Amino acid sequence: DVSAKFELFQRRNTGGASLTEQEVRNSIAVSLNRDFYNWLIEHSKNEAFVETTDQTETALESQAGVELALRFFAFRYTPYKPGMDVHEYLDDALMKMATDKTFDMNSEGEIFTKTFKFLSEALASMAFKRWNGGAFSGKFLMSVFEVMSTGVSHNVTDLEALQPQQRKEFIEQAAKSLWGNQTFNQYSGAGIRGTTRLSRLLPIAAALLKP
Repeated sequence: DVSAKFELFQRRNTGGASLTEQEVRNSIAVSLNRDFYNWLIEHSKNEAFVETTDQTETALESQAGVELALRFFAFRYTPYKPGMDVHEYLDDALMKMATDKTFDMNSEGEIFTKTFKFLSEALASMAFKRWNGGAFSGKFLMSVFEVMSTGVSHNVTDLEALQPQQRKEFIEQAAKSLWGNQTFNQYSGAGIRGTTRLSRLLPIAAALLKP
């Protein structure tokens, strides 16, 4: 039973050197479907993805990049249920994707590649940072990542049809406009639980990035 395997790994993880949540998931992914694991790791090393997510060395060592790639695929694959613990949701999504023979890694991988290529061309390392009215600055923000990457992924075909400069300007403007969006501002700040943030922000992503 896949769920039992996950619980066993997590129980073992309570003693000795502690693994991060994503390191536990990686171990499970290897045991469930090595091809899926290799595919996930490969995409987490995508040049445009690494540039736009702009993670610290410490974060990368703890597999933060792999977790961000997993989040991207999970949000597209299985709807987030309001109130569900975010890590439990990611555990569940990973198990389902790794064991689902209908999950199309080629198609999803292509959407991932195009999504972060478009974001990189428009905003480079500023893609998931705060817009202060004059410039993008500060650190990577999970709330911006969740809305912008999910939104672009659901509009890849329409965005691809635009001229490169037109697409770049559209994505840049969408990233700025996000900070004037009432729902985003209400549910993205400090003190907002991840469960609340996801249930409120994921549903608005596709519309915000529709050309």
